[in-house]
Amino acid sequence: MRLFLICAAILGLVVSGPCARADHRRLSLDDMMKVEGIGSAVIDPGGRWLVYERLRPYDEIEDYSFRTYAFGKSGHQLWRYDLDGGSEPELLPGIDPAPHTWAEKFSPSGRYLAFVQYSFGTLSLGAYDMVEDTSVTFQPAPAVSRTGAYNPVWISDTELVFTALPAGEQPMATSVRAVTGNRLAKAWADAWKNTAPTADEVRTQPLAGPGGLAAGRLVRANATTGQVQVLAQGLHADLRLSPDGSALAALAVSPPDRIDPNGRVESDLHHYTITLFDLSTGTSSTPAPELDVMPYTISWDPAGRRLAAFGWPRGADPRSGRFHVIDPSTGAVIRYDHVGLDLVSERERGWLQRPERAVFLDDTLALFARPVPATEDQAPRFSYQDIRPAGLPAADWYRVSANGQHANLTEGLSGISGLPVHAGPGHMTVWSPSGVYRLSAEGERRCLTKGLQGRLRYLAAGTFMTRSGVVRPDFADEAMFRADTASTSKIVMLDLREAQEGDRRPIVVADADMIPLAGSMVANAVVFTSNHGVVTELLVGRASDQGPPTAIALLNGHLADVDFGTWQQVSYQVADPEGILPAESIETCFLTPPDADSIARRPLIVDVYPGAVGGCRDTEPHLSYPDPH
Repeated sequence: MRLFLICAAILGLVVSGPCARADHRRLSLDDMMKVEGIGSAVIDPGGRWLVYERLRPYDEIEDYSFRTYAFGKSGHQLWRYDLDGGSEPELLPGIDPAPHTWAEKFSPSGRYLAFVQYSFGTLSLGAYDMVEDTSVTFQPAPAVSRTGAYNPVWISDTELVFTALPAGEQPMATSVRAVTGNRLAKAWADAWKNTAPTADEVRTQPLAGPGGLAAGRLVRANATTGQVQVLAQGLHADLRLSPDGSALAALAVSPPDRIDPNGRVESDLHHYTITLFDLSTGTSSTPAPELDVMPYTISWDPAGRRLAAFGWPRGADPRSGRFHVIDPSTGAVIRYDHVGLDLVSERERGWLQRPERAVFLDDTLALFARPVPATEDQAPRFSYQDIRPAGLPAADWYRVSANGQHANLTEGLSGISGLPVHAGPGHMTVWSPSGVYRLSAEGERRCLTKGLQGRLRYLAAGTFMTRSGVVRPDFADEAMFRADTASTSKIVMLDLREAQEGDRRPIVVADADMIPLAGSMVANAVVFTSNHGVVTELLVGRASDQGPPTAIALLNGHLADVDFGTWQQVSYQVADPEGILPAESIETCFLTPPDADSIARRPLIVDVYPGAVGGCRDTEPHLSYPDPH
């Protein structure tokens, strides 16, 4: 990393030559090493505390081992700001500031905040007490996946349930470099001491087969004492708390047991068996042991009496799957055949081959799908798609009954999203660029954003555990949208409670580059970052304020007087030596240093990483972290 920046700085000096003048300050390696950034942010349920991640200056980081590269992924520390009192932000007291630290979710009352820390290969999950300014760290390392499979869940105001790895193990996704380095260093030392073999022995073991759980534990952690209690042995994914808090649904993970025709274990063929835990007794049940269930597809109905999940017979193809509804009280499982419909894959918006989330509408399910052409077999489908496919029919939300009948709930609405916003008894809320709509089980449709101008976009925040583009957030009483017109932008907090449905708190966005991080109707506030060239501000805007947002923090002010140079366009022809293919025109760009009015000889440009190209336009870069690209 440091070598990359040094090379870039030397290249800039070599290209600049005698054209540069001394009265313009150029970007230096020291400048880049002092770049800071802002990560994610959360506001507590009471609306008082904003907790945000601030990436410390890059040259102040003590640990560069996180994941596969450090820049942009590490350096995080937790800061808080009193939205009521408006005092200066402070580094969260009572928590070790040295490790990289990320915020997760607040407990229901907001007293405790779950957080993740990383230090030289060790990942941990902990809880911070916002009243006592103390923290506890739970001993087993948490399982992690940016796909949402292992999100921890608060089951009460003081207890958190999460999936833990076996004692002594760390997640490879976060710790691969440090674990590899430590292992190699130990092997090297053992070799010199002659205390252990200098080679590894690898043996092929029989596949586990169905029933054997992947190593791990489902644990119940106390935010007050830091103690953990094992709820179940084995790895468990997709933890979903029932609305009344009495039960927890999870997927018990078993290793693959199938091999493809070439003798290789088929990819991602772990088995996922739905398991229900009674949180008052700690007992568990497996109501559908014959089903493999897709992680991150579990949904409870608003009353907590039933749950839905996408599954298929064990050993079959996931594309043959259906949504199933399970009654925990009886163990009854009902398959919902979406006859005449093709379920939309999450892959279409850039992620995994799995159907979008299902929502309960009384005794029916709302599914995001598109119709199967009338000339084709009407059997239920789940077709795998690529990212942003072209030429497919529009998708809609359909009400599907257990007998296979369906009705289009969003017919005539263009651009409907597969991310539902809310669900309640007998209704659900969806959105499109033209508005937010509440749909009833009877087919009634109400617009909750009448009179709101602009093109809407739902803003669902991610966390360390789940990318923002993947997250299927738990339904809350409010949701945040961005509304853009040709002349203005607004952030709109929308109240989704039935008594106040449609109540809006618009906050005008003064700068097109302002990016919302978190919002709260209780706090009457939205938190932004704003980039004025290379300088980044953290701001709070309030619906009741007529003036500009309040600045909380300023980052990268040391770059304000830097001249980043000028982009020059380059085009050239590439001919086929054999004359079979027509010549191709290539367009690219290069950055000239400050005051370089002309260049006698242009540099050779080699794109080592296609896609990691220059800005090609004369605007200052937005540096939210020391990006070597």
